[in-house]
Amino acid sequence: MKTTMVFLILQVALALFLCWSTLCRATKTNGDTRTEVRWAMAFEGFASGLLLGAPFLPLLMPRDVHWAPFETPAEVYLVFLVAIVIVQLATAKYWRAGVPEVFQKPVERPASQYGLVGAVGTMDARTVDARNLAGSARAERHSALADPLFRCPI
Repeated sequence: MKTTMVFLILQVALALFLCWSTLCRATKTNGDTRTEVRWAMAFEGFASGLLLGAPFLPLLMPRDVHWAPFETPAEVYLVFLVAIVIVQLATAKYWRAGVPEVFQKPVERPASQYGLVGAVGTMDARTVDARNLAGSARAERHSALADPLFRCPI
């Protein structure tokens, strides 16, 4: 199988998955969903659909497009990159304080590992870490990471 055909199959498969994923997420949105997130998802869906259909447009409209069948022009990839940037900008404010809680994996460790004498069961590692850092010299060192100099601007 030629390399270009492999890339075409990968492009179609990945674009199809992204279209489906975007559609599934869009069906879960409503009027309470932030406007910039809805617009970003809509543009991402448009761009992934364009990326999915671009190789086949010359077969459907041979006089209206300027590229050969089974090829994708650079402009389509550029639109797709713009969609990714829009999604990043729409969600950036949720990352300013660090990784959002919903993206943190739950870390369950025995509470005794954190020096809590007499602790029974397990505790979330972030909760224990916050308790251990509060009021200690380590808290001051840790807060250096919260300095605006170390923060991502987006």
